[in-house]
Amino acid sequence: MAGRNLKKQMDIANNARFTIIVGPQELEQGNVMVKDMKSGTEGTISLEKLTDDPKSVLNLEML
Repeated sequence: MAGRNLKKQMDIANNARFTIIVGPQELEQGNVMVKDMKSGTEGTISLEKLTDDPKSVLNLEML
């Protein structure tokens, strides 16, 4: 979805359960932002944790 603004991308992803947002700042810090599109809850998780335990995004309370 490169080349589209974030709002448009989020509108397209609205039917997805989760979205993962990776911007320059997140990459610099080694993190990604995860948003639960159903509840609106969002948090930050390390790329390492995401790759080691992808199911960890299912429990955003841990973020």
